[in-house]
Amino acid sequence: MRIPPRAPTAAPATSTPVSATTTTTAPTTTVASTFDPVAAKSQAPTGFVPTRVDPIGAAEVSGTSRLDAIARASLSANLHAFGDKHYLSAGAQQFKGLWTRDFAWSTRGLLAMGRADVVKNQLELLLSNLRPGDHLLPRSLDSTDTKLRVAMATAHQIIPFVPDSLPISDHLEPEFIDQYGQTAFDGNMMVVLAARQYVDATGDTAFWDAHKAQLADALSYYDAHTKDGLLVQPPYSDWQDSVKREGSSFYANLVYQRVLESVAGDPAFPGAKAKADALRTTIDATFKDPATGLYRSMAQGPQISLDGNLLALDLGYVNPDSAQGQQLFDALKKSPLWTAAEGPGFTTWPPYPSDQKSPIEKFVGLGGYHDTLYWSWEMALAAKVAGRMGDVQDAKAIVGRLESMASRDGAVAEVYQPKAGLPAEKTLLYASEKPFSWGSAFVIDALKALEPVLGNAPAQ
Repeated sequence: MRIPPRAPTAAPATSTPVSATTTTTAPTTTVASTFDPVAAKSQAPTGFVPTRVDPIGAAEVSGTSRLDAIARASLSANLHAFGDKHYLSAGAQQFKGLWTRDFAWSTRGLLAMGRADVVKNQLELLLSNLRPGDHLLPRSLDSTDTKLRVAMATAHQIIPFVPDSLPISDHLEPEFIDQYGQTAFDGNMMVVLAARQYVDATGDTAFWDAHKAQLADALSYYDAHTKDGLLVQPPYSDWQDSVKREGSSFYANLVYQRVLESVAGDPAFPGAKAKADALRTTIDATFKDPATGLYRSMAQGPQISLDGNLLALDLGYVNPDSAQGQQLFDALKKSPLWTAAEGPGFTTWPPYPSDQKSPIEKFVGLGGYHDTLYWSWEMALAAKVAGRMGDVQDAKAIVGRLESMASRDGAVAEVYQPKAGLPAEKTLLYASEKPFSWGSAFVIDALKALEPVLGNAPAQ
């Protein structure tokens, strides 16, 4: 059954492809109702949509193969079958909807475990819901109001008989605006990046030809959000959406530059190469901090974020094989973002001022959501980048932490407390999402990339 797109709400009055994915064709495996990490290391086959991740005993599989199996089970647990097609939700509780940003970043993991079909299905669904006028893509697609999902999960923390998760059906409605009246600013560029990665991994040029006009429309959304050569975002709108971050962020401009470069030379994207080159010059002049050798998080302010500096190397903005790449990685390793007792994985240093943080996140006890808390996806990316830069010792140490955490929790979770052992975050009103698709996908991708230097190979 094909999900019919809902009527979108009207908007108010050839360079080197960017592909950070590693792919493998996973074999078709029969999966029982209880996940067996040894017999079923690959993706769930069509028709099987697990609803939970069963804890994996230490005797069943060990080392990185064990972590890989848990990550694959976690990602598979968030797949949903609507008719004969599968789609990926961001999580299992408050994020059970089809969140655009989380899906797009999860593309690399889906491709690595042989689920290109999910990537294609979800890209086509999203593109069929482009908003007329400004070509904004939905921040999420869901059969339930996303705010109700979050409210139920919050209520569950203090009233356990209230369910922490509501079902999702194929009656999906696009949501363009969040509780702050803002969009997911990075969503459009991320969908184009995911489409580029999908085509690079599968060779499905027919998909690109069929949808490049829509993808070009999606990218044109940013034409109205540029000032002085940089993208300018509204508050609470990029992935660090618990922080105001109004203005020009390194993260958004970095990803946009990589996307422009990836489509340069395609007639459907006229001027992409010139835009990419000009943007690179402006990014370096605006964000590079001479004192630390790192890229600052915003055009204004002292904060430096782990995500942008890792992605600069991972997406090839800075060539990892160059002297500049080594200098960037060396600077990162000297920074508090890497030298903390539990290693890299928290987002921003120094922390953001309290008045820049969302009142809602502070109310539920998540004041450090996008600065002091550890994220599974950033830990996995740190391990991958460390391995790529030849730092095998740190790569193995980070993977070891992830394996311990995932084994303890029975899944890859979203965020963790910055204390010994990195326990999954839990406050009076919030519990870390588990399983978490974005983090699971990055673990799968990192383990595949690290396969040559790790003692136990990831699942095939």
